[in-house]
Amino acid sequence: MLVISRHQEQAIVFPECGITVKFLQLSSQRVRIGVEAPRNISILRDEIVSKLPSHLASPSTKPHGPVSFTDARLQRHLCLANQAIVQLTDGAIDPRDADTVTLINQVRSALQSIDGDAAREHERSPVLPKPRTLVVDDNINEAKLLAGFLKLRNFDVSIATDGQEALDYLEENEAPEVVLLDMSMPRLDGPSTIRKLRSSVSHQSLRVYGVSGGEPQDYGVSLDENGVNGWFRKPLNPETLVDSLKLFEQQAANEATESRTVVNEGTFGYLAAGLSETDGG
Repeated sequence: MLVISRHQEQAIVFPECGITVKFLQLSSQRVRIGVEAPRNISILRDEIVSKLPSHLASPSTKPHGPVSFTDARLQRHLCLANQAIVQLTDGAIDPRDADTVTLINQVRSALQSIDGDAAREHERSPVLPKPRTLVVDDNINEAKLLAGFLKLRNFDVSIATDGQEALDYLEENEAPEVVLLDMSMPRLDGPSTIRKLRSSVSHQSLRVYGVSGGEPQDYGVSLDENGVNGWFRKPLNPETLVDSLKLFEQQAANEATESRTVVNEGTFGYLAAGLSETDGG
């Protein structure tokens, strides 16, 4: 038996069982407590349990069966596991280490699968959302490295090797939240892909971010509703990219659907400073 001292309004928590016992009122002769527990857990006073038939009082043969793994408890474990992976990968994982990246992605995929199954069973939204991202780059090695890093940061990533493959993907799949589009590609380059997207009713509002070692004007691409939503210069800083994408997501969620976020992440630091190009001088 564990013996522990508590003051009034303090609590004892059983995190693995989803139970919290709070001491509401103390006196010399009586203690008033509150108990929070999953619905499938019976809570009885011991004098009542002592009067039950032995087959009902036995913990292993309760009338409601064994304690189940509740959805609330599952959500807590999923979030804790996801946080542990994020902490593990922050600065500790080299995205070029293919074996480690694969292992981490397998763990994250398993968590997502468990969460998805539980979400369907309990008719709730998943607790571990994954922004859908399409990486378009003809350099498959760079594309895979970037996709692996984004997956470590909880992005759901697909790859297309040129603009035409990206257009085919968009026609056959659910639209992603973000498209990272390289500018120099064979068959259909970045600028041509942008023009096709913006002329398409179904894809003209897609959030597309240019990726290149040059400037937007070098490719005849504008930073407005007719061009790209933002610009990332190569060589990419993966951490800056992820932070920027998260900021884009937050800004997009706060804006009206008819408006479009335009941010240039570059040497003038417009993104980091929260400034527009005009504000930056």
